[in-house]
Amino acid sequence: MTDLSQAPMWNNVALIIAVAAVVIVLGVAVMVMLRLQQQQRLLLQQQARLQIVTKAAHEVLRLRDELGALKSSTLGVNAEMQALQEKLFGVEQRVQDVAEQDPGGKLYQRAAKLVSQGADVEELMSECELPRAEAELLLSLHRPKAD
Repeated sequence: MTDLSQAPMWNNVALIIAVAAVVIVLGVAVMVMLRLQQQQRLLLQQQARLQIVTKAAHEVLRLRDELGALKSSTLGVNAEMQALQEKLFGVEQRVQDVAEQDPGGKLYQRAAKLVSQGADVEELMSECELPRAEAELLLSLHRPKAD
């Protein structure tokens, strides 16, 4: 009877061990599933970050190209401005040269100023060395009109 009484006990122990093994396997499986879900969430977060970084990198490249184009156009504008400044300087020099070569123009300006200050024909003739006809013409052109 000892053999028969011990058999149910061994059956109970085997059953307990089997149940414990199943519980352990289920526990490990649940832990593996939870860890897998956590890893999947982390992977999705990393993919989202990678997309953001990729978009930012594309934007940086686009802005770099745009900056290069702006630099090129700025250099062109600067060169054009330099050429225009040189032309302007040349025109100013020519105007000054013409003004210096036309002493008669200065003479007539001085005569007009004298007329506005009240000079008469004789004074214009002596001060500006003008012939009488020119002095009279200047007087008639520049004398204030009497109402």
